[in-house]
Amino acid sequence: MLSPKLICLFNLFFSCNLFLPSFCLLSFYQVISRNRFIFFCTCGLQYCIRGCGFYFLLCFGIKATLHIYHVYHFFASKDDIITAIISRDLQQLFSLMAEIAARPESLHAALVNSVQRGVDDNLEPTYSALQLEMLAEAARNPHVASILREADASARQHLRELLLGDPAQAIAPEQLDSTLEVISTLFNGLLIRAVLHPELDRAALTEQVQHVMRSLLARLSLPPR
Repeated sequence: MLSPKLICLFNLFFSCNLFLPSFCLLSFYQVISRNRFIFFCTCGLQYCIRGCGFYFLLCFGIKATLHIYHVYHFFASKDDIITAIISRDLQQLFSLMAEIAARPESLHAALVNSVQRGVDDNLEPTYSALQLEMLAEAARNPHVASILREADASARQHLRELLLGDPAQAIAPEQLDSTLEVISTLFNGLLIRAVLHPELDRAALTEQVQHVMRSLLARLSLPPR
């Protein structure tokens, strides 16, 4: 696993627009696996994306005298950068779902209890800014849109399988897809609220979202036979 200190250092280089020569990147690339390097590089690149959008290569190149080649040596294209970010986010989401499924309480209770983390994560300014920037790029770029749609479908399918596979609670499958859409709408909407109303009362909002989640899951539940 990559050292948090190294990740923070790499983030600092990008967020402060410091010059990081390509030979330094190449030297580091030689001592770790490609996948770990891509993860490491993605953590830093997100700072550039939030600050300059996906046209950051020109902006960052001017400020830090970093040639586009230095980034494209490790990422084939802008779309490749987005794919790396989405892949990282999906892995984190799947890990969270596995953690929820392993909790001692019922699955429905575990999902309701995880709402606070979901609210906090989606209202976090740096995370929301990055997600909204990717959505803006998707509105302009059909290929990026397909990447995000595929990731969204994968996340919904993962939760769908989790709910259908719960041995403790039978659910009504005909209502499941629409329920998942409502849940997605709730949490996706938080990204916008983070920008429009950053001072909102998180505790009160979390309580209301938990109430909605509890109601949605109750409507899905079938009475015991």
